[in-house]
Amino acid sequence: MQKGEYCEVFVYDNSSVTFFQPNPLNLIELKKDKSMGDRTDRDAARRYIAHLGLEGLEMVGRLTGDAQIMFKRPI
Repeated sequence: MQKGEYCEVFVYDNSSVTFFQPNPLNLIELKKDKSMGDRTDRDAARRYIAHLGLEGLEMVGRLTGDAQIMFKRPI
């Protein structure tokens, strides 16, 4: 069975990314960065989702509409 790295992106007003690793759990808060063109924290989350794709993670599921998005990449 192939091993994978998983992460979950919450796209809310307080957006965040959680990487599921054996220890410790890695939580990244996504805050708007006006220098990157972000108007809201949601814009920062969308930008980070694009970054995850460039890092080789693929979307594998969504929960609660578009608010929670799961990603995976083989390791």
